Amino acid sequence: MRRPTALLILVLALALGACSRQEPEVSANDQVPASMQIAESEGGEAAEGGEGGGGEAAEADATWFAEQLAFTSAPDVVPADGATLGLEIIGALPHNVVFEGFQGDAILVEGAGEGFFTGDAAIPAGTYTYYCSIAGHRAAGMEGEITVE
Repeated sequence: MRRPTALLILVLALALGACSRQEPEVSANDQVPASMQIAESEGGEAAEGGEGGGGEAAEADATWFAEQLAFTSAPDVVPADGATLGLEIIGALPHNVVFEGFQGDAILVEGAGEGFFTGDAAIPAGTYTYYCSIAGHRAAGMEGEITVE
């Protein structure tokens, strides 16, 4: 009768081990958008920014925020004749920004997934429709109107 008792003790030990509390492998930093994450520099100091170094959003004259199949935030105005355009992507989907009718609908800024991306463009003053040119994204609602002045 020793065998069933030893087997029962082994099963109970394995069950208790499986139920023990383990710390998640996700840090608090991983639970916020990339643009709000805090990265540690080599000196141990905190530096703000997402992927690509930090603080990039401040370097853009106008920034679009894309998540899933939507621009969650977009500028109303862009400076004419020379601007740095920003694109903050939250999630794994690629996105871009195109101004309809400008340079044959060329992509002005794009990113392959999570991160902050920039592109420079000298756009003449006027009103434009902007959109994401990736297949299906514009049809899902990724478009809007912007004034360049």
